[in-house]
Amino acid sequence: FFYTTFKMAHLWMFPLSLLLALLLLSQYSVSADSSADTFCNENPGKCVKLNNGVLMPLVALGTWLYNSSYAEEAVATALKLGFNHIDTAYDYNNQDGVQRALNASGISSNVFVTTKVPGCQKLIPSPDACYQYTKGIIADDLKALDHIDMLLVHFPPIDEKVVGCKAMCSIMQAQWKAMEETYNAKQVRAIGVSNYCPECLDCLSNVTVKPTVNQVEYHVGMGNDPAGVKSKCEEMGIVLQAYSPLATGSSELISGNLTTSIGNMYNKSGAQVALKWLTQRTIPVATKAHNPKYQAEDIDMFSWNMTTNQLDELSNAKKPFGAPCLP
Repeated sequence: FFYTTFKMAHLWMFPLSLLLALLLLSQYSVSADSSADTFCNENPGKCVKLNNGVLMPLVALGTWLYNSSYAEEAVATALKLGFNHIDTAYDYNNQDGVQRALNASGISSNVFVTTKVPGCQKLIPSPDACYQYTKGIIADDLKALDHIDMLLVHFPPIDEKVVGCKAMCSIMQAQWKAMEETYNAKQVRAIGVSNYCPECLDCLSNVTVKPTVNQVEYHVGMGNDPAGVKSKCEEMGIVLQAYSPLATGSSELISGNLTTSIGNMYNKSGAQVALKWLTQRTIPVATKAHNPKYQAEDIDMFSWNMTTNQLDELSNAKKPFGAPCLP
């Protein structure tokens, strides 16, 4: 999801953050197996296997733009309705609310948790500074959440004077080194990226631990392979995950003629059709709803299937517009 402005205050905190990271290293570890895997083993059609063997539920509840209390409410309701994958981020400033809901649910260990580390923006001057910054933020994430299954780099380095990722590869590789160390220390079960275009992914083509996921904006109206991101992910063995699968609430998808006419054939909503276009092709989605009615619709993806012709109709749609990667 979209990035927030980098806070200069983090620069002077590098040594403290690194110390915290080292302390957490000895205390915080996760198993390669998880209770969430039990759900996936029992419901293989509701999950996807990542390139490191970890099983990830296809439907996640996203919490972008939710404050802590609102996120807590949304997550608490979603877990009761059957969600077992929750998506948050350091930049969302709501991880405490997410964790409160997980604690209260009594099933926290059964829930797959995704969170994110901000990308290294232009105010971080060097690869080493980016590495240290990332280690500090990871420590904050580990402190905020009792367990992390998936840790993503939220976005590639952003520099208004640089077009494309090639000039920023050293920064990206330094940040990825911090991610790899966290994974190798068994503090998270999988690592990946978000908003990465093919050129950005090329910067990570020779890393030791391959990204498992690339989470990007993707929805009906963007075609089968927007900007070549989907085919690049397939080439590298990376799972493409969709955020904003309804294009931030586009009327074209929720109440448009194409989605609603197909939905009427299955007694489903236009929004469900748009989500099903993704999940039926085994593309994970991060949905977003606070209303229990819509949450229940979002999780109802597995009792029905569309025809190949209907999937093709949706793939050929030209609206609404979307951009799958940054910059």
